[in-house]
Amino acid sequence: MVADRESGDVLVIMVCGETVYWHETTTRQNPNRVAVLRSSDNGKTWSTPKKLTFTNNDVVKDKIVNASYLSSGHMFYDADSNRIWVCFQGKKNVSFTDWFPKEQMWVAYSDDLGDTWTVATKNGKEASESKVVKLSDGSIAVSCKTSGNRQIVRLNENDDGSWSFGETLSTLTDPKCNGSIISVNYNGKPYILQSNCFSTSRANIAISVSEDDARTWLSERYTVCAGGAAYSDIIDLGNGEIGILTEEENPSISAYYDLRFHWI
Repeated sequence: MVADRESGDVLVIMVCGETVYWHETTTRQNPNRVAVLRSSDNGKTWSTPKKLTFTNNDVVKDKIVNASYLSSGHMFYDADSNRIWVCFQGKKNVSFTDWFPKEQMWVAYSDDLGDTWTVATKNGKEASESKVVKLSDGSIAVSCKTSGNRQIVRLNENDDGSWSFGETLSTLTDPKCNGSIISVNYNGKPYILQSNCFSTSRANIAISVSEDDARTWLSERYTVCAGGAAYSDIIDLGNGEIGILTEEENPSISAYYDLRFHWI
């Protein structure tokens, strides 16, 4: 989800219809359907879902991707370039056990507020739901959900206009669970904030802080939820305030999470 500051339009990209991503029967003829929706009245009404396609879809076809979905949470909107960045995942037509450790992630962008999309990275990275952030020097980095830890990886622009995954700036403890990363400016100083389950299991959602563009992280973290938890999405509310949406374990309902908003 992302909102246009000038028009107030809200853009949402979501899986729609039957979710078949993990089905072994998933093919290009039976894909995971991903749609783009818009609202011009603060979410009261929505446009008819439009199929998400990429102008250079051959990039993904060459990798034999049979299904995809986009990372949960907010998309990154770069106000300087008027570009929207998003990460999406793709899978081959193999079993869950064979594919899951090697799930591929690509980065895509739109320069027309979501009407058309271009795959930025020619090659995928072994990662899942990931998020884009802009560093203080203007470069782009991706917070990658990977097996074993979370990697913050710089994106490099190539001579032909495509992008590639470059230097790993840092890693954070993570159980391979969706999180969120943003850049903020407080009292004239830039910071990178990362929310995730800072644990080896799905628990302990915390916000980590970096003062040097995600190369190192302060040892002190802000704990949002110390118990069982899962996904989180963080946003800059302005005036030094941060909001975070979390999934937190509900002990009274087995295997379910409550969705909660925290104002920090």
